[in-house]
Amino acid sequence: MGVDVAKSLRLPGIGARSGAFLAGRRGAMAKNVAVLGFGAALSQILTILSTPVLGWYYTPGSFGIMATSLSIVYIVSCLSNANYETAIILTEQNQAIDLLSLCLILNLFSSIIFCLISVLAFNLFDILPDYPSWMFITLMSIGIFLTSTFSTLQYYAVRIEDYPASSASHVMRTLFALVIQMAGVLFHSNPVWLIAGRVFGPLPGIGYLLRRDGESLWNHRLTWRVADLMTVARHYRRFPLYAAPQRIIALLAEEMPTLVLASVFGPSPAGYYWFSSRLSQVPCGVISQAIGRVFSREAAKTIYQGRTTFRPAIKIVTVLAIVAIPAVAVVILWAPELFDILLGPEWQTAAVYCQWIVVWVFFRFSVSPILCLFTILNEQKRLLKLDSVVFVIRAVVIACCAIAFDALTLVMVFSVFESAKIVLYAVIILRLARRPVAPAGPLTSELRAIVPLP
Repeated sequence: MGVDVAKSLRLPGIGARSGAFLAGRRGAMAKNVAVLGFGAALSQILTILSTPVLGWYYTPGSFGIMATSLSIVYIVSCLSNANYETAIILTEQNQAIDLLSLCLILNLFSSIIFCLISVLAFNLFDILPDYPSWMFITLMSIGIFLTSTFSTLQYYAVRIEDYPASSASHVMRTLFALVIQMAGVLFHSNPVWLIAGRVFGPLPGIGYLLRRDGESLWNHRLTWRVADLMTVARHYRRFPLYAAPQRIIALLAEEMPTLVLASVFGPSPAGYYWFSSRLSQVPCGVISQAIGRVFSREAAKTIYQGRTTFRPAIKIVTVLAIVAIPAVAVVILWAPELFDILLGPEWQTAAVYCQWIVVWVFFRFSVSPILCLFTILNEQKRLLKLDSVVFVIRAVVIACCAIAFDALTLVMVFSVFESAKIVLYAVIILRLARRPVAPAGPLTSELRAIVPLP
């Protein structure tokens, strides 16, 4: 039975090589990271090359309008399936299919609910009088469904270890988004086109993932029965109970500066912040996420066999920090000159923002791949408590800065705060990773299907 499950999961070497992560699987992990990283790197290179071009035609205010709209889309998308999508990686195939079905239903339901609430609360969009409210409501509702569905299918692709499909879909999303945004230049650079590019960007990737992994989906029990969906929802209830609140708190914290800058200082400062933060995170974010997803899969197998993940975690953090240091130094030293050459004097404020933002981006890039250990080690409750306390402190700090200081001071304080927070999280998770772990608790039955005992 274990061998059949292993074959269906495409996990080479399970059984005779059950200690694969510390031996033969090191090469496999590096290969998987390289595959995911290639697609992520290519998509980010395209984004980096196109961002200055977009900056020539779209104003900081246009980027601020897009940033504000996308912040709402990302927050609602994060809530849409109650974080059940992250459980797809850790379960056996039939339950993974059920979780996928549950997530798709919840994604559609959430987008419809958001649309209805937005229509009833129509005045929420009156802050943009030059554009019809129905246009933003429609785009954002579609964006919620497509964004959350793309993320769900990404987790399923990692679950069946179809890393090439996951990598290619990222490139497709980036290319399609850029085509739409560049097409907007022909229509007076209306910010709606910036939003539309991000909203409809995932469409080709979704189609490709469904076609590529369709055989795996249809060859197993694909169910829409309420009883089956409720069963799997109850079995993995710790994900919405602990991981979902933590995830939404983290996303609210990330989007808080954009929303505060837009509401207090106007769309242009929000556009400066979004432009500089995305430009700083683009070379780092998706690559770090790809490493984290592969590491989470391998760390789960390691922990199931009673081994610690301290050394692999330290190695990942160290290597990523060394890789990022030269780029961070370049931004800190020469950001104003680079922005002036590429974008012109209109974007000098964004260059100063970027010099501060890149500091916490460096820590985030180095540490974020190992934060999955909070879930793997069943420490979701600890993380939720920690995130809740940090979120309250962050909200107070940002509110005080918004009232008493200018936009630049707010960005500076936020960057320092985020850097300190990430260092604290790294210390805590590395201390937890040092403890010997025996397979126990709710994770055991899931990992038993992934790594059968020899």
